[in-house]
Amino acid sequence: MKEKYRFSQNSEEITIQPYFAYKMKVWILFVLSALVFGIIPYVGDTVSYDVRTTAYAIAGVMTAVALYDYLFRIHVKFLFDKRTSSIYKINGPLLKSRLMSFDEMTIINTTQHGEMEYAIAPKKNQFVRNYSISDSFGSGAKSLKREEVYIEEILNPILNFVKS
Repeated sequence: MKEKYRFSQNSEEITIQPYFAYKMKVWILFVLSALVFGIIPYVGDTVSYDVRTTAYAIAGVMTAVALYDYLFRIHVKFLFDKRTSSIYKINGPLLKSRLMSFDEMTIINTTQHGEMEYAIAPKKNQFVRNYSISDSFGSGAKSLKREEVYIEEILNPILNFVKS
């Protein structure tokens, strides 16, 4: 579980990359769109104009989603820094922004597409601005087991770190 989220902890800080698991999704979307863009020109005479246009549109959307996830999600890292008692969001190597202090933070459950996620948020406006720190958990048995492991290996260490 810790590898999936690139979770690391030492005495001074915790880092987590909650969207790192999207890496496989990004590669699958890139490969599928490359296949569509590579195959359609060769079979273009055997399929109608509407089918080619639809295939190109779908491949374009897949490429855009993969590019967005690669640029703006995979590299997002949250840093819990004990030296400053603050939580930072780091986008890539250059962009680092302070989100909140430890005493402002609360953990909430958010719902995305009918599935529950854990998020950090400031106590005063937790429903306006929150930051997901987990993957989605459904209601199935496997998902409940994944959630238990997530709570034990990642969420509890974060809460203990922030409280200490």
